[in-house]
Amino acid sequence: MTDTSPATDRGDRAAVAAATLAAGLLIAQQVAGRTTRDALFLSTFQVESLPLMMMASALLALVGAEVMSLALARRSPFHVVPAAATLSSLL
Repeated sequence: MTDTSPATDRGDRAAVAAATLAAGLLIAQQVAGRTTRDALFLSTFQVESLPLMMMASALLALVGAEVMSLALARRSPFHVVPAAATLSSLL
């Protein structure tokens, strides 16, 4: 039996509203980050070099995902995640 009381309905609506707001904020942060990245890149390099850099970064991301997968298969996340976070901050 499900509870369809008004209080439960309000709780569900509040949860959906919070999730929608969080998703919207995450998308806005991603768009702002990409815009900033592209603006900084284009202020230093020619526009013709942007596709090459995008391809290189995609390739590097694939290699990084493979390395992370192998590391997580061999060691626990307790050891891998702090090391990955440290490496990310250094880069």
